[in-house]
Amino acid sequence: MLAVYRALYAGDPDHVVFVSSPLAGAFAAGLVPLFHNDSLGVSRAPADLGAEAAAPAGLVEDLHRQMTASIPLVRHALPRGRENLAEDRLWSAVYAAVEESLGREAAEECYVTTFHQDFLQWDEAIMDGLENDLPDDWYGYRDVFSVSRLCDSRWAGILAELGVPGLEGWQPFVEAARVTDHFWVRPGYLVVCDPAEGDVDGREDSAWPPPALRWPDGWEVCGGARR
Repeated sequence: MLAVYRALYAGDPDHVVFVSSPLAGAFAAGLVPLFHNDSLGVSRAPADLGAEAAAPAGLVEDLHRQMTASIPLVRHALPRGRENLAEDRLWSAVYAAVEESLGREAAEECYVTTFHQDFLQWDEAIMDGLENDLPDDWYGYRDVFSVSRLCDSRWAGILAELGVPGLEGWQPFVEAARVTDHFWVRPGYLVVCDPAEGDVDGREDSAWPPPALRWPDGWEVCGGARR
């Protein structure tokens, strides 16, 4: 996961925090910079006052505990913006390399045919669940830099077999996909989500798709809908 961060920012994060579900991660992505800046005495914007009130039970205390254990030596304020230009630049470079090597039509066909419909159903259900469970002013934090073992890793393998150059920057994300499906990489911090309970590595055997995806804190997606 540190290699993922370094691929984007050429350094180490001030904070690495671990959360127990995509819902907790979406909240943490917005709370970590707030708590960090609070510790520096930076005044919150009016819209951020009381932002932690809507967070799941226990998450605020857990984030404080983890962040207190990783106080950086160099103290600077962290941005709380929803955009992540470093990610955009990396993935734009990846897709540009693929299109240059294969052509746009072949690249799009390769990408689409790599995806497994069952995974797409669950991915959409997770995003719908986040949209439903996050307050309106937290909606932007539902977006995750999510790498699927089944989809992106397989696609990267196909591209490598086709001899597509220029994918070196993507390799840390492929490696991270063996550990987790959901993580948030932001300037100064990294949020890593636990995998779903009973998650199947590879997701190509008879156990996939599962009847439900449930995370350690109890957040669950079941039958294509959030429970």
